[in-house]
Amino acid sequence: MHVPYLTMFAGNGEELSTISFPFPRVDDGLRWGDYAMKRIEPCNRSDRFLSGVAYLDGKRPYLIVCRGYYTRSEIAAYSFFENRFKQEWSVDSGFVPMENPFCGNPHIKEGNDPVYGKLAGQGNHSLSTADVDGDGCMEIIYGAVCIDNDGALLYTSYASLPDGTPANLG
Repeated sequence: MHVPYLTMFAGNGEELSTISFPFPRVDDGLRWGDYAMKRIEPCNRSDRFLSGVAYLDGKRPYLIVCRGYYTRSEIAAYSFFENRFKQEWSVDSGFVPMENPFCGNPHIKEGNDPVYGKLAGQGNHSLSTADVDGDGCMEIIYGAVCIDNDGALLYTSYASLPDGTPANLG
């Protein structure tokens, strides 16, 4: 298994800290849906990475790293205070169940994680951060999902709006 790394460099290029990337590759995309569509695309969905910065406590910058967005999605938040990484939280939709990974549609189902399964398939080609709920702390906007500053699933198109109205447009 290929193990990727996450490194923080100083402004002069000096390596400050290196850790294993929080979401290692587990296959070439078979379970991510890379073989299920009209084009076979090994390592497509499984190797989609995004990163950004969010002020999760409203005062200091935190590193946000993400893997996947068409099917399985994984997001982690790190602080880097005192020149070391500390994972603050991590969320993972789990794999989208497919009866047959060569002809299923991995884009229309939730992932198999009981808490974060609704994160699956919600991402897109960008990552934004903003104080969405007015609490003074930034949230992560990952396509059609919003992760609260503490890692909780705040909004998703599978869920309901704050007034209880179904938000799923699909």
